[in-house]
Amino acid sequence: MALLKKYKHLLEWQLFLLVRATVPSRNFVTAQKIGKTIGKIAFHLLNRERKLAIYNLKNAFPDLPSRWHKAIALGAFVNAGINLAEILYISKNGIPEKHLTIENGEELLSTKDKGKGIALVTAHLGNWELINFALEKLGIQTFAIVRKQSNPYLSNFLFKFRTSTGCQIINRGEENASKLLLKAIKSNSCIVSLIDQSIKANNCEVIFFGRKAPTPLFPAKLVINHGMLPAVALSQRTPTGTHRIRFLTYSIFPDKAEAIMQTLTTQIEKAIRATPSQWVWFHNRWRVQS
Repeated sequence: MALLKKYKHLLEWQLFLLVRATVPSRNFVTAQKIGKTIGKIAFHLLNRERKLAIYNLKNAFPDLPSRWHKAIALGAFVNAGINLAEILYISKNGIPEKHLTIENGEELLSTKDKGKGIALVTAHLGNWELINFALEKLGIQTFAIVRKQSNPYLSNFLFKFRTSTGCQIINRGEENASKLLLKAIKSNSCIVSLIDQSIKANNCEVIFFGRKAPTPLFPAKLVINHGMLPAVALSQRTPTGTHRIRFLTYSIFPDKAEAIMQTLTTQIEKAIRATPSQWVWFHNRWRVQS
């Protein structure tokens, strides 16, 4: 079994390298167009994920017609394909200055200037991997809590990509995770985590698109136990293909962990409703992990 897994990882890596070779190193817009094609191909090939995306959209938007659900599901795959192409391009060339706009960055800096750390949550919306680049431009020291990829080759690529901004990675469940987390808390840094997927963690239930969804309590615990200030980061692709990274901060927030997570989740849902084709509907967000 271990040998089969190794060969599977090698095959995935070779496919990844093949895709990487198709992405031009000189033109960001052309890379995005190639990513769009990759997303369309994936929509037709990945039957289970396509059906799950349409199912989730029907539950989230029951009053809209089936053709709309299918169109948004296709858009979600296209967005994922463009994300991949953008990451491959940026890993070679960096992100073009004109393609990244930051909104409310001064509010996040003001929060940081209060001498407290920031519990920054985000979602798999737009190209969320670019949030670290925005934080780097703002000069904010960042630690990101992530789930390590099972494929070591892809995991190593993502590690290099994410740390290229100066962000320090905390792999969930690894031995040094607690040590790095303590370092982040003591240095009043910005601790970033994604809260819009179903994972094995200390979860609470929040309402997300009208359904109960398991959500990590960790960000709220940082707020309650360590005095950090909560904030939301939202990445959204504009119609022209540029990226808008928007930060929302909270000076007043609930005193209960579950209520904090509901407040943050509601803000994320609002952003997804504004650009539904840019979220990962093909993930089983509402699954309860055993």
